[in-house]
Amino acid sequence: MKTLLSMPWGYLSIFVYLKDEDAKKEFVADLQAQGYKLPENFRRNDEICHSYYKILPNKTVRRAQGWAINMLLKALPINEVYNNHLLIDYAHFKSLDDYLEE
Repeated sequence: MKTLLSMPWGYLSIFVYLKDEDAKKEFVADLQAQGYKLPENFRRNDEICHSYYKILPNKTVRRAQGWAINMLLKALPINEVYNNHLLIDYAHFKSLDDYLEE
């Protein structure tokens, strides 16, 4: 199974894009299963409200907030490294896991 800990942490800033509610639910379930620390304001009424998150190597997750980071993330190519940033489409990341198991 692919885990977030298998990401190349050495030189990258890793961000996750959650495009729909299914991806958000799967993301939260995977984070909890892998022992990540979720911020207190991560969920509102048991729903994730935002689409972009930064994953840190110390097993914490932060919401990517602010106009500058949102402009950066919207300009990044998805699933490609660009200027030491990696933006992962989480649904695509998980579908690769299904593909590799077959």
